[in-house]
Amino acid sequence: MTASTDPEIFPEKFGIIFPEGKSPCEYWESSDGTNTFDVRKRRVLEIFQLLKELKVTTYYVGIYDGDSPL
Repeated sequence: MTASTDPEIFPEKFGIIFPEGKSPCEYWESSDGTNTFDVRKRRVLEIFQLLKELKVTTYYVGIYDGDSPL
């Protein structure tokens, strides 16, 4: 989530909630709970694995916490 964009300014319009005490740019969630930080992180790891299997040269950067499967 990018700061000062419509989803941040009008989260209810986009079905977004910002959990208390966490960075809204990283930890926003869909109000129905189907899109969370953990879900997005899992998706990135799945894509990274697929690219690796397909032998596509990829440079991975951990998602906000410095981890990397390399």
